[in-house]
Amino acid sequence: MDRQAALAIVVPVLEHYFQDNSLEQTLLLWTSMAEHAPERVGPILAAFEFLANDASLDLRPILLEHGWINLFHTVDGEPVIYTPQEHRAWLAQLTPRLREAAGMSG
Repeated sequence: MDRQAALAIVVPVLEHYFQDNSLEQTLLLWTSMAEHAPERVGPILAAFEFLANDASLDLRPILLEHGWINLFHTVDGEPVIYTPQEHRAWLAQLTPRLREAAGMSG
């Protein structure tokens, strides 16, 4: 898989499952999809993993535009945007949650 192939898979997932949803809502939608189309789960997870490990990719604009996901910390009452490494870590931590919600192990 290359970056373009991974983005071609991930962008529609972000748009369909993440936009205007909390993480809990996203996981419910994801679980339903996994039950009805389990063959889609593996390729989607592989694409998420690929992008989480792509150190040269800036995930922030992708997450913002396609998933409406704005990741930040609050420091002294002010928002501090996640670093590129933190965006990748967030995606890397999300992938096992999606795998678990789909009823997959490992």
